[in-house]
Amino acid sequence: MLMPILGGYGLMLLAGLLVSSYPQLLIQRFVMGAFLGASFPICVGLYVDLFDQSVRGRLASIMLAMFSLSLMVMGWTLKFVGEDWQLMLWIGGLPPVLLALLVPFVIPHLPPKPAAEGASNLPVRELFSAGFRRWTILLTLLCGLNFFAYQAFTGWMTTYLQDVRKLSEGDSGDLFALQFLGYTLGAFVWGWAADRFGRKSCALGF
Repeated sequence: MLMPILGGYGLMLLAGLLVSSYPQLLIQRFVMGAFLGASFPICVGLYVDLFDQSVRGRLASIMLAMFSLSLMVMGWTLKFVGEDWQLMLWIGGLPPVLLALLVPFVIPHLPPKPAAEGASNLPVRELFSAGFRRWTILLTLLCGLNFFAYQAFTGWMTTYLQDVRKLSEGDSGDLFALQFLGYTLGAFVWGWAADRFGRKSCALGF
């Protein structure tokens, strides 16, 4: 699953080089979002869960750190690339495609955990059973709205800094990168807290 997600995201990002109209942009962003939206559930929701509970928080924090590190690189790249957005797409799109080819060689194979006795072949249905339906819907709304707000902020941050605040590409890139340096440190702090004090400590912090 990780291979098509990485490859699909990279290819859809590179497809932005071919977009020449607003409808095409909508389609490209929608399809790219479908791949991007799958990366976190696959990496954190499935892969991390294969490891012992005492280290899952720190493993998740490493994955979050890689995400923020990529955004820091993007911010600093902005300083040198300037307004050459096509080069930015190449820099962002090629690595996922190449990494997708390396997945079988760098990701260790871990056997899945045995299913609980009497478990459903389609366990997702249990999330919408009478005892869990309300929590499933509320958690989905929480995650969806949080991610939407986050994307709305980060997606337009460089535009705001340059077009509204009138900062240079260099200053905008530095601010963008430094924000995610804090994000990285926070990921490790809360990953450690989850392993040490349990997930409820992170819910309280959130």
